[in-house]
Amino acid sequence: MKRLCISLVVLLLLGIVSGVYWLRHSDISKVTSPPISAASLTLAVTPLNADVSLLAVGAQGPWTVIASTTNASDGSTVKTSSDGRAIVAREATIISSLDNNTELTLSFSSDKKQSRFALTTGKIWSKVARALEQDEVFEIYTPTMVAAVRGTSFGVSLDPKRSLVVSEGTVWISRRNPQTGEVVASSTVAVSAGNTVEDNGEDFLVRKTTAEDKDDWYLQNNPEPGAPPSQNSIEYFIENNPQTVPAAPAPVSNTPTEAEVKIPSILSVSPQRFDPQGTANVRIYGENLKLVTRVLLNSKPVEFSVTTAGVIVISTSEFRDGNDVYDLEIIAPSGSSTLDSAFTMVSAGPGLTITGTSFGYDQSQASYIYILGTGMDTVDTVLISGETVPFEVVSSKEIKVAYPVLDISVSVEVRSRDQSASDRVSP
Repeated sequence: MKRLCISLVVLLLLGIVSGVYWLRHSDISKVTSPPISAASLTLAVTPLNADVSLLAVGAQGPWTVIASTTNASDGSTVKTSSDGRAIVAREATIISSLDNNTELTLSFSSDKKQSRFALTTGKIWSKVARALEQDEVFEIYTPTMVAAVRGTSFGVSLDPKRSLVVSEGTVWISRRNPQTGEVVASSTVAVSAGNTVEDNGEDFLVRKTTAEDKDDWYLQNNPEPGAPPSQNSIEYFIENNPQTVPAAPAPVSNTPTEAEVKIPSILSVSPQRFDPQGTANVRIYGENLKLVTRVLLNSKPVEFSVTTAGVIVISTSEFRDGNDVYDLEIIAPSGSSTLDSAFTMVSAGPGLTITGTSFGYDQSQASYIYILGTGMDTVDTVLISGETVPFEVVSSKEIKVAYPVLDISVSVEVRSRDQSASDRVSP
């Protein structure tokens, strides 16, 4: 197969994540699925070697062993055995190769423009052979980081050490909060071709890529010049299985003129939907964003910052005019760019609050502290006088704590994942 012409944008993503136990071959249900026509594919999974299995979203099992190209729904999980390999195709120009002992959860919108794959264990190599539109997203998540693609070639490794290798274009890599999973916008780093990032869990160290960074999996999916096509798993698959993936859209020429080069443009925003109680910041990705002097939400100016990687960060506290949907406009001296319905703010609930506390007895004369408020069903920790205590959630409005007879006033604090509330209770 002829190599993809250099005008196409190529993404190569390699991830290795350790710590998940692989289910034995004998534990997987021997159920096979019939092939599905290319015309009806939403996201196609094709086994290259046995065994490859699918698990529908929300299902506890059994896993379904697939024998041919099979439709995968949003939220489903793909898993390969120690001998298994698979191809996941969003379309002919956006394809991922899964190595042995790999588990990947697929998250994508019905129009396939939003694709966020969560790698649990194993290795994935993805190729995006066209420029993404401004409302398209292709991201790979690991437990500690997220790699955002805007037309690049790179690999991610978490074993034996966390690293990212970039061979073409630029990759945006951001850290994830290990407790909440939220992307830390201020940590975003732009990594250009020929560089490798080492992640020590606290900082990103950027250095030049060495020969040691190009292991066997890297070379299999990114062979050296002159290597036969069969050594490139994705290109070999496309050449020999053209009927199993949806056709790519016709390429659109989008070469900027000399006058347009310095005009800022919006490629994508993240997240598009958010609850301000659980999301601190939103991010805007694009070109020439360091030139932006004003950002408007629904035509109103807001405060913003630009990271060293050229990503605009806006606090969700700036979304305060009461609307659910926000149009976005960025303005620079050289020009402006807009994106209609860029953000959707999910109406937040009352959150976690304490409206009252009291001490009392139940019918058996056991003594309790009763905590009343809102969001009590989200509480995961209760502290009395600073010490963690067992508790019972009665409802979303009440928690009760078995507690000895009170002699003095004590402090009460309840905590959920990202909120807390406190009060005092007296005898």
